[in-house]
Amino acid sequence: MSTDYCIDIPNHCVQVTAHGPLDKQQVLGVFSCFLGDPDFMPGMDLLADLRKAEIRSGLDAITELIDHVQKHREQRGENYRVALVVALGFQETMAQLYRIYARSLPITTAVFHSIGDARDWLEHTKPAIDSAKDRLSKQS
Repeated sequence: MSTDYCIDIPNHCVQVTAHGPLDKQQVLGVFSCFLGDPDFMPGMDLLADLRKAEIRSGLDAITELIDHVQKHREQRGENYRVALVVALGFQETMAQLYRIYARSLPITTAVFHSIGDARDWLEHTKPAIDSAKDRLSKQS
């Protein structure tokens, strides 16, 4: 199993790539690694390419990951976007469940089958949370 990350400073994005078996400990491990990276800045978007990973966790891992993100909210930041790139089948189901559960966090999550579509989304959209805040500040 290989999980790598790269911090793309110009695009304010963490890019994660996973190959082979992937369980919740490995996901939590890469999360901790990029949070501890000196180039990481709170609020960076996340692009996770999981198409070649074999997800070996269930719903309990999703809820634990959401709890973990919540616990590290100050360090991780808010109003960022998470683009999950997955294959069809179980990966897509798990990614959609994560997207649903992540609604409790101040982030915007989307699921893609193409890395290009995910990159386009990150480049051309603002988090819905930012847009809502912008609307509120204009009304004030």
